[in-house]
Amino acid sequence: MNHENKSQARKVLVTKLLACIDPASGETLPHARGKLADLKMFLRSTDTARNRAIPAFARLADADLIGDVPAETVATLFSLYPHRAAQKTWNFGTTCRGIADRFNEDAFDKHFERLLAARTAADAAKVILKVGPMARSKGIDINYFKLAEDLSSWSQKVRLDWARSYFKVRTTDAS
Repeated sequence: MNHENKSQARKVLVTKLLACIDPASGETLPHARGKLADLKMFLRSTDTARNRAIPAFARLADADLIGDVPAETVATLFSLYPHRAAQKTWNFGTTCRGIADRFNEDAFDKHFERLLAARTAADAAKVILKVGPMARSKGIDINYFKLAEDLSSWSQKVRLDWARSYFKVRTTDAS
């Protein structure tokens, strides 16, 4: 599968994940609860546990995405924090900024620094899956479409874009 087809398959995956949420209430639909619970097994390190997640993932995603770090990361993060965020252009750096504003900023900076230090999407995924529950606890939205896109093209440019969003200087009117 070429890069463009994989990118499209990831968008379809996110669309299917979002369909697990009731648009009116924001609650997980009853038929989706088991799938999302199984997707959490990607967090486990044992092959047996991870193998339990694969069938649930395969029901949502193109078979070529099995083993794809960006797709598995987004699916796992969604299983931890299923919500319908409006499709905006913000990136995960903006999400992290929102978390830092609601937590102790100095303490959260260390998490963000680990994220920026990640050289591969797999390394970034480990940090993202630890930060995701913090976003949930503070009600901070995650743009799953943009996250999948950024992880699939993980590079210095993506890290710089996230850093710009996170460290954006906020000016206040002194009038």
